[in-house]
Amino acid sequence: MKKILTILLILILLVSAVVLVKKKIASNAAIPAPNRYDLSVKTFTPKEGNVTLSTPVLALVKNDHDASLSAKSPASILSILPAGTHVKKGDVIVRLDDRDLIAKKEALDSALLASRSEEKAKSLALEHEKESHKRTLELLAVKGASIEQSQAELSRIALLEADLSGVKSKQSRIKSDIANVNTQLDYATLRAPIEGVVSETFAAVGDIATPGKILVSVRAANGGYLWVRVAQRTPAKTLFYENHRAPMHFLQNANGMDEYRADMATNLPSGARIDARMVIFEGRGIYLPREAVLLKETKAYVFVVEGHSAKAHEINIVARGDEGFVASGVPSGSLALAKPDILLKLLGGSSVAIKE
Repeated sequence: MKKILTILLILILLVSAVVLVKKKIASNAAIPAPNRYDLSVKTFTPKEGNVTLSTPVLALVKNDHDASLSAKSPASILSILPAGTHVKKGDVIVRLDDRDLIAKKEALDSALLASRSEEKAKSLALEHEKESHKRTLELLAVKGASIEQSQAELSRIALLEADLSGVKSKQSRIKSDIANVNTQLDYATLRAPIEGVVSETFAAVGDIATPGKILVSVRAANGGYLWVRVAQRTPAKTLFYENHRAPMHFLQNANGMDEYRADMATNLPSGARIDARMVIFEGRGIYLPREAVLLKETKAYVFVVEGHSAKAHEINIVARGDEGFVASGVPSGSLALAKPDILLKLLGGSSVAIKE
């Protein structure tokens, strides 16, 4: 009897479980299916054409013709042109006090003049002594003069020749000193070595200019260029700055960076840093906006829209810039344009709705 009750209890439990399962299934079936939302995208039809891609770069203004002027000897500054003054080659930029040098030169000129007068006098005396000795020798031959007289004349001739040699040596020293003073006088007037603009002054009237201290800088009117460093093997073609455009010329590779120059005149001083744009692709190709390409790891994808589906296609990136991409292997048809997170969902199979 106990065994029969156990079997009946088990049957009742099984029947109850089946009834509960059927009710749950019926309840779930009554719940409406969730709505499926399409991802809103725009479309773009790629085609081959002329494409220019660029990227921003920081450029340094340089000019190999820029010059700096400094004094060669200590002197007070009498005049100096202000910054911003346009100068031509040879124009006076700085005048230093040269009164002491002028006085020294006048003294040397007087000394040289006196030395030349002395040379003339001694030359005449030597010539006279030689003529006198010649006559003495003639008289000595007929015993009309003494040997002692002849020897005394030879001594005077030797003395005069020595004096004359000393005078000439003195003249050489004076001429050397005059040349040195003339050089210092040239240095007392600092002239523009190039045509350009006084870009900066480092002293004022009344200051003492010391040797080697830069007084002014002159920015050359011509020969300016922009210097750029970019990552190694970056395709650098052309540089844009404001309304200027210039080809980029490779200079060297330094510390893993490629250095370029673009010959371009600016109104900025050497050393100024400016924001420019570097063209990295210019030519024919298939252009793709940045919103059309999904970059995932080492691969790139575009999505061809057909109805509510977007099929992924892998492409090859030829060049990339701020404006977008140039690619090969691009399929024909309309491509989806969207932000990267939406493109990633399309890669997972989400449907789309075209946004006008």
